[in-house]
Order: sequence, then C-alpha cells, then structure tokens
Amino acid sequence: MKIGIMQPYLFPYIGYFQLIQAVDIFVFLDDVNYIKRGYINRNEILLNGHPHRFTKPVNQVSQNRFINQHQYSKQCNLITVFEQAYKNAPNYTAIMPMLTSILNASGNVAYVNGSAIKLVFEYLGLHKQFAFSSEIEHDTALRGQDKIIAICKAVDALTYVNPPGGRSLYDEITFARAGLELTFLSPELGSYPQLSDEFIPSLSLIDMLMMNSEPAIVEQLNDYKLLRE
Repeated sequence: MKIGIMQPYLFPYIGYFQLIQAVDIFVFLDDVNYIKRGYINRNEILLNGHPHRFTKPVNQVSQNRFINQHQYSKQCNLITVFEQAYKNAPNYTAIMPMLTSILNASGNVAYVNGSAIKLVFEYLGLHKQFAFSSEIEHDTALRGQDKIIAICKAVDALTYVNPPGGRSLYDEITFARAGLELTFLSPELGSYPQLSDEFIPSLSLIDMLMMNSEPAIVEQLNDYKLLRE
C-alpha cells in the first residue's frame, strides 16, 4: 500500500493533488507546528491576468502550536476577489458554490483545508482514502523522518511517496530498515487554458478547476512519474 503524508494546505497547486492521486491513503499531517507565511492558509490565483496571492485569515497564528490548534477567522472577504477573478471562467457556476463554502468556513484550519481537498476529489468523481495524523496512533513526540516512518507503519503502508522537494529530508536506507520503500513523485505540470495572455504555472488548483472540464483535470492528475532515490 502506498501512502502520502503532507501538511493540509488551502487549495494547493496540482502537484499536491497528483501526490494524493498516486497513493492508496493520504494523511493530512496536522499535528506538526504551524508554518507562518507558508501555504497552509494561502495560495495564488489569476486576477486580471496576473498572479494574485490570497490569504484566508487565521486567528492568533503561532509557530509554537500545531496546525490543528489553529482556527480560521469568521471574517473573510475573499469571495468578492474570486468573483472578480473568475466571473468569466467557463466553470464559474459549478465551482463557485464549493469555493464559497470553504472560504466562508471558520473553525479548525486542518479540518477546513482537508475538507476543501476532499471536495475537489468528490467533484472530480475520484474516491480516495484520507486520514489525519492526529487520529493515527503513533509516538507524537517523534519529529521529521521518524514521525513519517511511524505513521507509515501504523497504517501498514509499504511505500512512502513524497514530493521531489523532500529528497534532502529522507534517507532511503533508514526507510528500508523500517520495511518501507521510499519513492518520489515527479509531476508533469502541463499548460491549460487560462484567463491570461501567457500561461502561468503552479497556481492554486482553483484556477484549473475554473477553466477545465473534469476529464481534462483528471488527465493532468495522472500525469506524473514515481521515482526511487
């Protein structure tokens, strides 16, 4: 069984969704410290043909508390931004209600972000297995590579799949000693129609959802390779 483990991000780019597509179970790593100015509560869309950073407000952010110990604010003025950005997009009517439900949601940051990702897969008609690391019995005092291995073993995974950026963080020999195969996702980030004169890659998946049919998005989700170290 293949497993992927990542912090729960808010509508991340397609590479994140490709990782989920590549595994049998995906675990939202929610019992780790919050990262300020990261992608947990923000990403980029196109606004008037240019990249635009959007941020969903979080109450009392602290890097000394876990992601799941943070709450989204009840105040969020992003709806108008997205309406302005995508009112002329072909899938605006289909995507905006889902987007509105997440942007208006308050409460636990990890849960809201995880719910957003689940909604995307439901929209695409893809059935995936999800879990939160805080719900998996393991030694929560562990950090880094040791924590990842503990989670893998707790769910009887045989292969851990990680984005290419994790190559410097994990050691193949250590995983092998734990009975795990270490592999890395190599995403193929193809172009697609945008509301821009020039294609801009690695935006939030919202941009792709607004502009493409479900089959076209699923095709891109499957456009990756799994590589060993």
